[in-house]
Amino acid sequence: MSQDVRCVFLRKEIFSFLFLMLIFHTYAVAAPQRMPFNQNSQGIEIRTALERLKYELGNHDKEIQVLDQKFENLQEVIQGFKSLLTENHEQHQELVKTNSNAHELRLDEMESTVKKMLQDLKSFQTTLNNSTETVLHIEQKMNQLTRANEIQSTNMENMQAALTTLLDALQIQPIAKEMKLYEVKDGDSLGKIAQNYKTSVKALKELNGLTQDRIKKGQKLKLPQ
Repeated sequence: MSQDVRCVFLRKEIFSFLFLMLIFHTYAVAAPQRMPFNQNSQGIEIRTALERLKYELGNHDKEIQVLDQKFENLQEVIQGFKSLLTENHEQHQELVKTNSNAHELRLDEMESTVKKMLQDLKSFQTTLNNSTETVLHIEQKMNQLTRANEIQSTNMENMQAALTTLLDALQIQPIAKEMKLYEVKDGDSLGKIAQNYKTSVKALKELNGLTQDRIKKGQKLKLPQ
């Protein structure tokens, strides 16, 4: 594009130069017919005009070079912006892709967690149902045992009442056991008596209400059977 701009300026300068040369040529041809004319002065003017054109052409060329340099710098800036935009776009796409992958992974993890929770909940529900059935079965057994115990208690009470009635009817009297007595002799002691009758001093004292070991002749002592 810089070459096109340069060509446009060059064409303009060339056309201007040719147009000026055409004017000088026309003036040079027509001058002998109008008035006498100094060839040296005319040549100086032409050379001066050419030098001015060359100077202007050089200035235009320098301006074109400056413009071309500015255009190249602008192109570099634009290219830099394009590269930056492309890089940012790629980074943004990569970031979006990374975030998308992370979100998908997170969603997969959440889905797996929810599925596991549902499975655990289903298993817990099954266990709860089984436990409920077990509790109901135990309650039924307890109710049956309670009723059986109540019936057995009632039967025992009835049997006790019947036995009491039967005993009253038979008038059974308990037979008292005969208590064996021992009369203390000279030289006896509680230890000797207990040894002879295979008992203990303590048993003799409790049975006879004694508080001490001392006994006397002729005293009656109860002996355990």
